[in-house]
Amino acid sequence: QDVVKLISQRPTLSSWLTRLPGTSWTEKPSHAPALLGLISTPSPDRKATVAMMRGTCSAKESILIVAAGMLDKAQGCDSCDIGQCNHAITLKSCGHNEYHIWTWGMNLRIKKDLFHQGVCGAVTHKADNTRRLRGK
Repeated sequence: QDVVKLISQRPTLSSWLTRLPGTSWTEKPSHAPALLGLISTPSPDRKATVAMMRGTCSAKESILIVAAGMLDKAQGCDSCDIGQCNHAITLKSCGHNEYHIWTWGMNLRIKKDLFHQGVCGAVTHKADNTRRLRGK
């Protein structure tokens, strides 16, 4: 019941809950581990990933949740698996064929086709809420 209450307080989570097996709101939370697995797995839907990244690139600031294995591959580890999303990075800029990111204390440029294989989600800041302070 506590899980149902928490989910009902966060509308963004309720849409995920509808994707879980079960017929009742009390049965569905028992499948939460499956939901967590789904959330931490890069999407196989490249069209949706590209659309998400288009919105992310237009934001003022973006933090992305990615698979660290994808970053290892980008640095030349051909035998590395992309794996689950387990790492947060900062998006610095978007180029025609690559993304410029900051991670592990360094800047990297990663080809879009590889990057799209290892991204799970984004947190963006679109508005400029900066206020100028006036002196008296």
